[in-house]
Amino acid sequence: MPIDHDDIEPRLSNAQDAFRRGGQISEEGLDVASADLVQLRKACRLLSGAEQLCEDGYYTLTIEAAFTSIERTLLFWLITEGHHDPSQPPQSHTTAINRSADVGFITEEVAMELEDLWNENRAHTYY
Repeated sequence: MPIDHDDIEPRLSNAQDAFRRGGQISEEGLDVASADLVQLRKACRLLSGAEQLCEDGYYTLTIEAAFTSIERTLLFWLITEGHHDPSQPPQSHTTAINRSADVGFITEEVAMELEDLWNENRAHTYY
């Protein structure tokens, strides 16, 4: 029997209510007011978590965390330098890479290499 609206609607409503209410407790060390610093701290947490995931044999999650940490680090720099509005989420997984090349933080060559790595590794594990 397929999942229908009645099966999932109460759970979705509960999730929406939780997001609206807020009050969730941030991870220790992530409760900063600076949007750029939050990105950098998340990148560091992802790398730390990736190390443990790799040791435990979760290679797909390790790849995900590694790429996300690169994106977060680039986003940190873009926000810090005023090249990205922190209230606007990136449009794709490669937005921060491409924007970083556009503003000269990384070369086009590095951006292409990162995108190639993303396409060859993360995109295959992500979808």
